[in-house]
Amino acid sequence: MELSFDFLPFIDLVIENPMYMVLWAAFGVPVVMLLAIVLFKWVSRFSFTKKFYMIIYGSLFLVWIIGFAMMILLFFLEVSAEKLYVIWWGLFFMIVIFSLVNVNALIRFFDEIVKDAR
Repeated sequence: MELSFDFLPFIDLVIENPMYMVLWAAFGVPVVMLLAIVLFKWVSRFSFTKKFYMIIYGSLFLVWIIGFAMMILLFFLEVSAEKLYVIWWGLFFMIVIFSLVNVNALIRFFDEIVKDAR
């Protein structure tokens, strides 16, 4: 059974040049993080969203660091672009699900860091 990539038009461009996945991992995620800052600054007026903002932004940071390192390594090992695409999205969803499942432990962890910094 094969996974069809015909449902997204930009996938053909990524399949032709796998370097685009490495560029997305290196520069696309920080752009999304900057957009998230603007969005969450507007939403963080509400007190309950500040900790949720920290969790989502921390998840994006982890995806950026781990994803970039993984994409560089797999690119030089000549893994196909389809696999790079699926691996990156799998990593993204894995980190987001981990963050959402362990939100209370992460909030306690970040609170301890903030208390130690003061």
